[in-house]
Formats: sequence, C-alpha cells, structure tokens
Amino acid sequence: MKKKVDVIILVLSVVVVILSITLLKISSDPQPKLIGSYQSETMPPDIYMLSFFQDGTYEVYEN
Repeated sequence: MKKKVDVIILVLSVVVVILSITLLKISSDPQPKLIGSYQSETMPPDIYMLSFFQDGTYEVYEN
C-alpha cells in the first residue's frame, strides 16, 4: 500500500514539473506581430480595409 502511494506521488510530481516547464515556455514566447492588409466582408455599403505595418502602426480605410 505504501509503495502504491509513493508511485502515485512520484507520477503526479513528474506531471506537475512537465506542465510547469511547458507553461513557462508558452508564456515567455513573444507575441506574434499582425502585419498585412485585411478586409471586412465585401457587402456594400460598409467595407473596411485595415493595413498593419511592421512598426506597429495601422491605417483604416472605409469605402
């Protein structure tokens, strides 16, 4: 019975360590940049086009 409890504690400890390492890696990755041009649906009269630039600025065009 004591061996069974020790094995369960060991397995849970390994799982916690693996999850901690994975979550730290995910949280430390830089956020992706949104770059390019995107357009709303093509149903007039409200068509919007957004352009995102590498320096972090953007422009919004309204048709």
